[in-house]
Amino acid sequence: MEDLYQELIQIIEEELQEKGKEYTLGKFTGLGWRFPEGENGVPKISLKKYEKTVNLYLFPTENGEPLLAKYEKVFKNSNIGKGCLRIKKLDEEKATTIRLLLHKS
Repeated sequence: MEDLYQELIQIIEEELQEKGKEYTLGKFTGLGWRFPEGENGVPKISLKKYEKTVNLYLFPTENGEPLLAKYEKVFKNSNIGKGCLRIKKLDEEKATTIRLLLHKS
């Protein structure tokens, strides 16, 4: 999972042009991007490495409508939550889709 985690960090940092910042919220510790003003609070985008997946938390919208559900074919339904992509492997289609979703978050 470490290689996948590092690859996702690279994609996110390339697209957002900013370094991730480690943060803790309750028991959750992750790497986050696009924090609210003042650096406190929940970032708009975060990444967390688990034993079997790397989870990307983001809330992309278009015209006020959530977008993640529209990409079920790319990520498979069981790998998408309301604001979470559970990633086990990264192929070119997933990487391209993640890049697109980052700009809509």
